[in-house]
Amino acid sequence: MHGVSKGARRGWLLALALLASAALAACGGSSDTPATSGGGTTSGGKVELTFWYWGEDDAPGANGWLASAVKAYETANPNVSITVVPQATDTFTATFATAAAAKSGPDIAAQWATGPVLTQVWNGAITAISDLVPADETKHWLNTSENTYNGKIWAMPEYLIGVPWVGNKTVLAQAGISTLPTTWPELIADCTALRAKGVTPFAFGNDTYWTTQLMLQSLSSVDDVVQASIGKKSYTAPEFADFEKGWAQMASAKCFNDDVSSVPMSKGTEQFAGGKAAMTIGTDGNVRAWAKTLGEANIMLGKWPTYGSGPLKDYYNATQSTSYFVTSWSKHQKESAAFLVFLHSAEQINAWYAATGTPPADDRFDTTKITGAIDKQLYSFNTTGPQVWLQNFFPPQVDGNGNAPAQQLVLGGQGDAAAAATTRETAAAQWRAQKPDEVKNWSNFHPGG
Repeated sequence: MHGVSKGARRGWLLALALLASAALAACGGSSDTPATSGGGTTSGGKVELTFWYWGEDDAPGANGWLASAVKAYETANPNVSITVVPQATDTFTATFATAAAAKSGPDIAAQWATGPVLTQVWNGAITAISDLVPADETKHWLNTSENTYNGKIWAMPEYLIGVPWVGNKTVLAQAGISTLPTTWPELIADCTALRAKGVTPFAFGNDTYWTTQLMLQSLSSVDDVVQASIGKKSYTAPEFADFEKGWAQMASAKCFNDDVSSVPMSKGTEQFAGGKAAMTIGTDGNVRAWAKTLGEANIMLGKWPTYGSGPLKDYYNATQSTSYFVTSWSKHQKESAAFLVFLHSAEQINAWYAATGTPPADDRFDTTKITGAIDKQLYSFNTTGPQVWLQNFFPPQVDGNGNAPAQQLVLGGQGDAAAAATTRETAAAQWRAQKPDEVKNWSNFHPGG
C-alpha cells in the first residue's frame, strides 16, 4: 500500500503515529543532524547482521525471495550470517521508531519512502546509503529521488508499485460502458448509469489514504504539501481542499458500496473481486490477484480520472514504496550495504520478479521478462512520465491525524470538503505545536515536482 494489498496501504494509523512520537519523545526527540559516518566494519571476522524486513504485503512472494537471497549470500560469504525478522504492517513504523530512539536494533531496516525514511534521517537513525555504495551502482536504482536529502540518498529502493484505476469489462458493459472514465464528470455519469442497472459502481473501503492522491491534481508543486504542513500555506486553501469535493460527488452519486464507511479496503473490494462491482482502485499486487480471479482479459486499467487542473494533473501515482537502509548504530555498515547491493544483482532482481511479479526498481532489469498484458501496462504506468505518490510527502503525524479522519468524514457522509480541510489543517497545527524540531527539519526539505 501495501498495508497495501490488505487495505491499509501506507496508512499510518493515528495510534501508530502517537506510539512512534511517544517513543521518540521518551529518548530526547529528534536531531537536526543526520548520521553520515560509515560506521564500524570487520576485517574478515564473523559478521552477524539483523534485517527488519517488510514487503510481503506489497509483493506476495517477497519473504520467500529474501530467504533464498540470504541463503545464497551466506553461501558466497561464509563469514556473514543474516537474521531476517519480518515486520507487521500495523507496527513496523512504531517498532523502528522505538529502536531508533534507543539507537539500538537491526543493522538493516525498512520504512516507507520519503516521509517515514526522512523522519528517521533527521532522528540520526540512518547512515546515507550513498556514503556506503558507489554512484556507479546507485545510478541504476529507480526513484531514489524519493529518499534524497541534502544531496545524499538515504535508502535503497527494491521495487516499484502504483495504484491504477481498474474496471471489470463485463460489469461495465451492463450499463453500456466500454471505457474507463477519464474525467470526473464522466465518472459521475458512469456511476449513475451503473446504479440504474443495480450495479455497485465502485468498490472501496475507508482505511486507505489513497484518496489524498487526488489533491495532487490541483497543486503547483509537491512542495506545496510541505509548505502547508509547516504553516507557510493552509490546508483550507482551495488547492488543498477542493479535491475532497470530488470524493463527495462520488458519495452523493452513490458510486461506492453502501458499507464503504464501515469496512476496510480488503473487505470493500471483495465485490470487485467477486465480479459484483464495476470499478475500484488498488495496488499492482491487487490488480494481479483480481486478474487471476476474473480473467486477465476482463480487466481494464487506466490512470485516475482528471478532477483538478493544476500542472501536476497528469502525474501518475507510483512509488518505490518500502525502502531499505543501514542504521546509524550498526557495527557492520559496509557489510550491510554490500548485502543490499547484492539484492540488486542481476540474479537477484530476476529472482525477485520471478517470485513476486512486481518489477524491481532497477534500470538493469530485463523487461522482456514481462510477458502478460496486464503486467506490461502496469510497468508502463510506473515508469513512463512523471510519477508522484503524494502521501509520501506528508509528515507522518499530519497524515495519520489529518488525512485519515478527513477521508472518513467525506466517505462516511459526515462532513463536506470544508470540514475535511479543517480537520487536516488542525492536525498540521497540532503537529507544529507539538514537534518544533520536526517542523524545523521539514522546513529544510523542498521536494521538486
